[in-house]
Order: sequence, then structure tokens, then C-alpha cells
Amino acid sequence: MCQLLVFITGCIRCLFKPHNKRHFKQFWGAGTVEAVCRLVREFEPSERQGELMMNCVRLLSNFSLQSKGRDLIVGRDRRSSSSSSTSTSSVMPGAAAKTMKALVEVCAYAHAMSLANRRLQEQGEECGTAKTSSSSNKEQKNVDHDAMLVRTMFVLGNLTAGTGPSADANRRDTANAEMGSGGGGIDGLRLIGRIISSRAHIFAEMLATLGMIRLKQWEGVGSVAATETEDGKGNDETAAWPSLQDICATREIEEVIVKSVRTLANLSLAPEIGKRLARDANVFDALLTVLNACALVDMPSAAARKVALRKKN
Repeated sequence: MCQLLVFITGCIRCLFKPHNKRHFKQFWGAGTVEAVCRLVREFEPSERQGELMMNCVRLLSNFSLQSKGRDLIVGRDRRSSSSSSTSTSSVMPGAAAKTMKALVEVCAYAHAMSLANRRLQEQGEECGTAKTSSSSNKEQKNVDHDAMLVRTMFVLGNLTAGTGPSADANRRDTANAEMGSGGGGIDGLRLIGRIISSRAHIFAEMLATLGMIRLKQWEGVGSVAATETEDGKGNDETAAWPSLQDICATREIEEVIVKSVRTLANLSLAPEIGKRLARDANVFDALLTVLNACALVDMPSAAARKVALRKKN
């Protein structure tokens, strides 16, 4: 049954094109959004159902780009009573809070699996070349769970943006969603804080490495591409450049942090949630760590602008 649902959601994902608005009314009227939300609510995220959850959050990320899609995801259709009476879709009571909680649970699952796969990958690298193949497989799984986390955070960010009672209710549902013992017994707000904190220092170390390399280039120590010296030998300074694998890993962590910070910013628009966030020292430490790391990477660009101005003058 699960594999059949994977194929069906995959077909819907291929048919729904966000840039083609002519077919939106057909998806809205057929109850597609409500059906996908039911799958997210009723199927607990797990290793066995990971592909199904991935298809669902991909669909919801596309649906949430449209105002009508966002209303249908949380079950709050803002159409007039006359038009809504002719609607063929039915929304169960309390579906909004359950959908928001289910999305937060998907985030908790993807976050836990991503960290677990990263630890396994690091252990495989420490054991040497004997675990190269298995390590690459674990890395691919890690990429999938990071992608699931990014897309789910994207949906939550879209649902909690804006103003009005609907957006306020979405913020409260997200921040107060209880994870239970399986999710560490925390709520949605603390979960998002942990997602940022767990990646902030790793991201800062990666950016620090890239920033120092760029700074050396502007100081004339390194070079962007391999060059040849007068005696025909290659320039060894490019050996310090990070590998493509390291750059991709940095990009993945960056996307998770960006989407998580965006959702956190939207949640903080609610006064009661903002007060809770203001008392969380760990989240502030993580945000400052990322901010300082980004400033370090941008420092060579600022130095380049100063050099260009001197030459111009």
C-alpha cells in the first residue's frame, strides 16, 4: 500500500506545475491538497515511509506557494459562504492543528535521521578506505533527509508568514506542537532551535575555511584556478581549495539553516512566542555563530571593493 501511494504522489508531483496556473482550480477542486495532508497526518514518518513523506512535502511545498493552497493545507478556506457551500472538499475539525503538528513531526524525524547519518558517515571515514562504499550510501541518505527537512521547513515558513488570525493560529500550532517521547518531549519552537543549534557550529567551521581561502586569494597567496609558473610547474596553492563534496555539504547545511531561521522569524511575530524565544540563550548563541561566520566569508568581498576603489582613485 505504501509503495502504491509513493507512485500516486509521484505522478501528482509530475502533473502539478507551479508555473502553470491554468490547472490550479482542478487540483483545488479535486481535494488533492486535503488528501496529501491526510497522508502526512496518518502516516508516521519512518525509514520505511521516508519516500512517501518526501513526495508529500514536495507537493505541499508547491501548494504552499499559492494563497489558495495555503488555506487548504491548514483547512481554513477563506472563500465566501455561498461559494464554499458548493465545495466538494470536506475538512475534519481540528485538521489545521493536526496538520501543523504532523509537519513538525516530519521535521523532527528528518533532523534526527540527518544527524544520525552524519555520525555514521564520520565513523566510516575514521575507519579508512574499507568503508568508502557504505559511507557514500549513508551520505546519500543524509542528503535525502536534509532535503526533506528543507522542504518541510519551507512549507512551515510559508504557512506562518503574513498577518491575520489564520497566520497567528498557524504560528501557535507550530510552536506549541508537542513531540512526545519519540521527539525528545519538546515542542515545535524548541525543535527548530535545536535544528539551528546543531548545525550552526559545523556551518561556521565550513565557512571559516572558505573565508580564509578567499582572504588568502585577495592577499595574493592563493589563486582561484590552477596556474603554471615560469618553469612550467603547477601552482600548489590550489591544493588548499575544498573539495566539491565539502562545498555541497556546506550548501546543504546552509539551506537547512536558512529555512529554519525564516520559520523561526515568522514564529517570533507572535508576541507570546517572541517572549519565549528571547529567553532561549542557546538559539541566540547559534544565530550569532552563523552571523559571525557569514561576516567572515563576506570580508574578502569587502576588501576587494576597497582595493577597486583605490585603483579607481
